[in-house]
Amino acid sequence: MSEKALLRKKFIAERKTLDHKEEKDRAIFAKLVAIEEINRADLVLAYASSPIEVDTYRFIEYTLRKGQKLALPVCREGTNEMDFYRIETTDCLVPGKYKGIYEPDPSRCQKCKITDNTVCIVPGLSFDKNGYRLGYGKGYYDRFLSENSVLTIGLCYEECVSESLPFEKHDKCVSVLVTEKEIYKENVYGRTKQ
Repeated sequence: MSEKALLRKKFIAERKTLDHKEEKDRAIFAKLVAIEEINRADLVLAYASSPIEVDTYRFIEYTLRKGQKLALPVCREGTNEMDFYRIETTDCLVPGKYKGIYEPDPSRCQKCKITDNTVCIVPGLSFDKNGYRLGYGKGYYDRFLSENSVLTIGLCYEECVSESLPFEKHDKCVSVLVTEKEIYKENVYGRTKQ
């Protein structure tokens, strides 16, 4: 088993036994909605969280109530590519390609055009303090981020933040990492806590 596969197994197990998840989710939500770049964005790309991920439904509902343009991914069958579709209500979400993960129904939602002022919230099992992420191994976000220049925000529980993670030359760091305790932002001198 590769190092990444072993780490995935470890972090999935940790997340299944996480203490005080609801409390941590609320703290992450409060930090996330205070980020200036999100509030100024033309378009926010998010994802419907699975039970072991930081809850994104609270953020989705908040963003929709605010009237901000919001889109979620739809994974293309037979590829490791995805498209983002704008949603105006969570009623248009349906079970997607991966069990337990909801996606917009493409027949009821419109595909989005990425702008220069788009912010993308990126899922991950773990992030390190340099912004590298350990995803689920399917490559959807790696491919999307290599083709689109957007500001990226990772969401993670503090106990799942690693000192460093294995990465490859093509891997992209997130610009901002939000945990229940800290916001780690990228600047010209490296990462800073806020």
